[in-house]
Amino acid sequence: MADSITLSMYKDRIIDIMQLYYPMSREELSPIVDYSINKRYKEFNAEIDNNYTHSKYDVNLLQLADYINSKQPIVTSFGTMFSKHGTVPNPLATVVQQFLDARSIHKKEMFKYPKGSENFEKYNLYQQLDKIDTNGIYGTLGQFSALIFNTNVATSVTSQGRTSTSNMTLLFESFLANNVKFGSIDEVLLFISNIKNERRERKYDYRQFVDQYITVNDCFAKLILSCGWRWVPSEQEMEIIYHVVQNLGYEDLVRVYYKNNLYEFMDNVVIKNMLVDLMATLDEPYLNPLKCPEEIKEKIDLFADILKEFVYYGYMYIDRIDRTMNMIKDVTMVSDTDSTIISLDAWFRYGLDAIKDVDLKIKKYQIPSVISFLEKDEFGDYTKESKKKMEPFEFVDPDYDYDFADDKLIEMKHAISPFTIYPEDNVRYSLINIMAYVLDILVNDYMERYTKSNHSYNPEDHKCRIIAKNEFFECYIEY
Repeated sequence: MADSITLSMYKDRIIDIMQLYYPMSREELSPIVDYSINKRYKEFNAEIDNNYTHSKYDVNLLQLADYINSKQPIVTSFGTMFSKHGTVPNPLATVVQQFLDARSIHKKEMFKYPKGSENFEKYNLYQQLDKIDTNGIYGTLGQFSALIFNTNVATSVTSQGRTSTSNMTLLFESFLANNVKFGSIDEVLLFISNIKNERRERKYDYRQFVDQYITVNDCFAKLILSCGWRWVPSEQEMEIIYHVVQNLGYEDLVRVYYKNNLYEFMDNVVIKNMLVDLMATLDEPYLNPLKCPEEIKEKIDLFADILKEFVYYGYMYIDRIDRTMNMIKDVTMVSDTDSTIISLDAWFRYGLDAIKDVDLKIKKYQIPSVISFLEKDEFGDYTKESKKKMEPFEFVDPDYDYDFADDKLIEMKHAISPFTIYPEDNVRYSLINIMAYVLDILVNDYMERYTKSNHSYNPEDHKCRIIAKNEFFECYIEY
């Protein structure tokens, strides 16, 4: 056990966490941790089954963990391991990539022609066939009579899809609502330790943005209120957490308080003013999520980067599939195998309150800029295709109904007429797309971290290839 890379990593992390509670050096804590490991370690047998070479190997779990940590094979949620990309021939991946490349070519060719034209439909069929061919390989892997049948590979593909969706779901839940609750005191202490260890990566002085004074009791209450995933802390556990919070320096205390605490952080005057300034700078409504308005590009990048450092918690949850299936969600409305629908209603209402007394240019912008991303010809006139796209749109004044529960007038919903654009949509879509822009950056980073954790990431030739698709706004985000 002395030369185990896994136990060495475990020991380093345990000492980090123990130092939160005990003001002792690593040298003093090291023999204590060694004694605990030797006393509590139990050996469990395992078996590695290589169903390509039909070889089986008897190992124990520590040897298996050491193999994964040292050799870093690609590890899937199903428990199947694969060789690193480029280390062995992979004809199946080559075939899949050829289909995907062909689809990209056909889609690019498709958009050269007017929608509904013969050539448009021709290349649309081609790209759909390419997609079916790609998905067909996955189906063939699970068909026992197929030449390339391998139930482990097929199941691994499914489990990775579920894990990817679960990761995104938990990111949205934690960042937007602090809704991924702690399930043990270990998770609480690991949370604090992870944030404290981010010191080397911090770019911003917290005093530039934080005007609220955060007390030990504030931070402790935030942590305790974040517990609840099948676990309620005992009195003794709460005493440990309180003592750890007391030992934090003030900057670490502030950082712990604001992680996954979006609206408390937004309540700082400088940060709220940044959102107001973003909205006030817009010359036209931010309606097209594929095209961030140039006038706010620099400001929104800074805004997103600050939220990333202070609020975003970019660490994986081990039991992500279980949590996604069984936790009560606050912002993730619907999830299935490969998609998730999130609600940004709380963000919209917060932003609406922040800008209610601000004289915005987009409030006076009566004709929404859906036309801003329509194509023009060399004479500056809209093309026939663009004019056809404009035909379904109708610009009308808002309708109101009476809300008897809250005793006030409310805008009537217009989901029945999705192509009807109301003037108040200028503010609604602008606020939503500002947060969508931030979430794009965060999910990009989160899924890259995920691929690094399962060892499939290679910075040179195999970066994260997970594609998150914003279907509501027809926004495609490639990682």
